[in-house]
Amino acid sequence: MLKAIFLKKKINTVNTLAEEEAMRQWILKIEMDKMYDKDKELIIKAKSAITDWLNGNKPEKSDLNAYLVLRKKYKFIFNENNSSLDNPSVDDVFTMDYMSLGEVDETIDDRKKTLFRKYYNSIFEIYRSSERGIIVRPTSGGLSKPNTPTNDFIDDQIDIHNPFDDLGVD
Repeated sequence: MLKAIFLKKKINTVNTLAEEEAMRQWILKIEMDKMYDKDKELIIKAKSAITDWLNGNKPEKSDLNAYLVLRKKYKFIFNENNSSLDNPSVDDVFTMDYMSLGEVDETIDDRKKTLFRKYYNSIFEIYRSSERGIIVRPTSGGLSKPNTPTNDFIDDQIDIHNPFDDLGVD
């Protein structure tokens, strides 16, 4: 009888911990979705700035700032596309940057799909592991790895991975 009560208490504790960890993962996913949605809004403003430049008008300051932020954040896309131009004019660069913003939009869509897939797999693994009485804490790169001699056992410090470090978000 006591064994059954102890086992039930242990299962309820594990389920509560699993629900807490699932909530943490949901909050992380929502925060990252917000960041991607913000970038999507910046793309609209940046395209407006480039259109104004190409039409000979002065872009609004907020549109110009959005363009500069995206150009800095996704510089690998802009640099790759602009490097293919031979002796470009200003209009050529702006036209290529406009097309680069389309690629940035596709990149963001791909990242959102990947984020959802990672979130789904994380939640699935959290609940699956809770059935065994263990709560696995997922990271942005997948599930946390088991303890190895190179991390937790050596210095008794837990390695903490912040997924926002991968994205370059301050």
